[in-house]
Amino acid sequence: MKLIFQYNDLVTRQKTELLNEEGVLLYYGIYDFSYKYRTRIFDQEGIEVSYVEKQITAERDTVCFYAADGTKSGALIRKEGKLVSEDGDLVYEGDLRKGKIEGLMEVSDGCLKIEKEEEVLKCLQILFSLVEIDR
Repeated sequence: MKLIFQYNDLVTRQKTELLNEEGVLLYYGIYDFSYKYRTRIFDQEGIEVSYVEKQITAERDTVCFYAADGTKSGALIRKEGKLVSEDGDLVYEGDLRKGKIEGLMEVSDGCLKIEKEEEVLKCLQILFSLVEIDR
């Protein structure tokens, strides 16, 4: 599965639309100004499906993933210069413009390639976390 987005919208925290290859809106992310360090993720019908939020009190750079109801589902942590999942199973290699997690996803200049469609939400959480973790 491929999702196309405007890289500049992502890095400047504008509304970031994620479109399929036919140009149909599937998801979008919006930086939430009322909660600093949070980005909310919505489906094509405007229903919030998740949000990511940088934990400013954590010892390491950490961005947590949440379901729309506030249930934590994971985190991305900067550890020894690398971005890893909270459980250490996933390692993101690269930067916001271009990078990947082997077997899960790849980001390349405005394109998010997802290996397994059932992991789309996790991949979106990671994509938006890449912006927040560098703040």
